[in-house]
Amino acid sequence: MGSEKSTENTQKEAGRKFVAPPPIPLEEYNRVATEHLNTFEGYVPRIYSDTEGIPTMGAGTALFSKNKDKKFSLRSLDEIGKEINLDHPYQFSEK
Repeated sequence: MGSEKSTENTQKEAGRKFVAPPPIPLEEYNRVATEHLNTFEGYVPRIYSDTEGIPTMGAGTALFSKNKDKKFSLRSLDEIGKEINLDHPYQFSEK
């Protein structure tokens, strides 16, 4: 809250009034966020190593996580599937 207050005060001092952005539906937010990630972060249609060496796919979906010993462990397929698409989680096949 402190930073909101200081931003509001700074804008008032500059002769502007702080106006909160209007809320948008979650579906629209997810679409815009995905579009932004794909545009500015890139989308890689294969598995690659990110800047930390973590196996990753798509627009930054980490397949593994590092534990305290800095060893990789596979994230659950359900967790990865939900990250790929919150509305319709991707279902991985056992085949």
